[in-house]
Amino acid sequence: MRYGTLYQMAAALIDDCGVLDFIPKLSPEFHSPFHLRDWCECIEHVLEGGVRALCAIPIRHHKSETTYHGIAWLLRRDPTLRILVMVADHEVANDRGKRIRQLCEAAGVGPERGTNVIVSWRNAKGGGVQIMSAKQSKLGQDVDVLIVDDALSEQDALDKSVRDAIDMAIAHYTARAGRTGRRGSVLLIMSRWHPDDPIGRRLARKAIEWRDIHAAAVATNDNGEEIAFAPDVMPLEELNKRRAELKEADPNERIWHAQFQNDPQPDVPGLFRSPTRYAELPQRPGFRVVIGADLAYSSARHADYFALVVLKIWPELTLDGKLSEVAYVTQVWRERWDPAQSEQIIRLARGMNPGAIIYSYMSGPEIGIARYLEDKGIPIEVMPARYSKRQRAQQAIDLSNAGRIRFPEHAPWVSGFVSRMILFSGIETAGDDDEIDALASAVAGGMGAGLGFSPTTCGKPRGGIVVR
Repeated sequence: MRYGTLYQMAAALIDDCGVLDFIPKLSPEFHSPFHLRDWCECIEHVLEGGVRALCAIPIRHHKSETTYHGIAWLLRRDPTLRILVMVADHEVANDRGKRIRQLCEAAGVGPERGTNVIVSWRNAKGGGVQIMSAKQSKLGQDVDVLIVDDALSEQDALDKSVRDAIDMAIAHYTARAGRTGRRGSVLLIMSRWHPDDPIGRRLARKAIEWRDIHAAAVATNDNGEEIAFAPDVMPLEELNKRRAELKEADPNERIWHAQFQNDPQPDVPGLFRSPTRYAELPQRPGFRVVIGADLAYSSARHADYFALVVLKIWPELTLDGKLSEVAYVTQVWRERWDPAQSEQIIRLARGMNPGAIIYSYMSGPEIGIARYLEDKGIPIEVMPARYSKRQRAQQAIDLSNAGRIRFPEHAPWVSGFVSRMILFSGIETAGDDDEIDALASAVAGGMGAGLGFSPTTCGKPRGGIVVR
């Protein structure tokens, strides 16, 4: 049998599979990374265009190697794709470039003769790969697919000016990616260093929803037992050894939380710590529902985001046998303030939560909006905003840090909300705190006396209707 025929048969076997199966066929020394199944699906959808996806999983769990095999898989199916890979620096670019070129050559989609350069090459069909540092300027380069792989080093993560520059480079090529008839795709992979890193910023933004694939190296199951994210890659015993060793050098465990748990901590101790999560709501009656609102209108900014936060509150016994209350955040809306649209969303929230009272800290023009909504049949319990933003949020901070405000493990809004919560400084002009303001209102109205708030302001029972 001629060599050409053998190659064609091998190529057919490679092409007739998804990324998971493609990896061991191209590199027999590897197994299919089933712990990255969702990420492999994102890579496959790149062929359709318009993908926006983030992958934050623990270090040493093969996310980069999987993605580089994904590049070869994509070029097998569309050898005209122009793929730009953005990394931290030139040295890393050379290292990653050699590996990607090796895989693409093995898959039969590597450089054509005369273009065999490590960091920039094209194949016979016009597609190819270019590797660049995130700090490097490549303005004018064609790109169909942007892949950002750990573009921020540990040192650069602490420098806001560098974070800004790298964020702008990613934004520029995100806008540039694509071709006539097909919108470009963008994939970000990293083990995180900072809440304000490229992934943190994209989770906090609103214009485009990014698919967020993330995992902690060690999680807790429903029985309260610690489990490893991918025990066949790194078992719990090994993870605990690494954590203990790291802690001797890093007592605050910043590296562990950032690189292994993908829960980076702020530069200074934050007001909110990473909140407690829940897999499902308690299945028992006796809860009540409240809604916190931040109508977020100011004459200085003209129109800002408004936010609604829905809490379901259950009485629960603490470890010392005392009865306490625990609030579960179940729904969140955050939209630009527009009278008609905002009214519609508030009505939707009330319809989904019959009997729930809406609470809101307000002052100035916001009180006028509350009166407008009351005329429309939407009553709001107004709590005068007489104290600072930090003081109003303190009760929510204390309860959240004590594990008495809990967030779902999975919800479209949860990653952005938690990212903004961890970055919350309490500074009046900081911005990006609409959900925190709404949470503070819900907590003050539903779980305790708000600052300067009388429970009989509008003659209604405080705390919302009890579901029995």
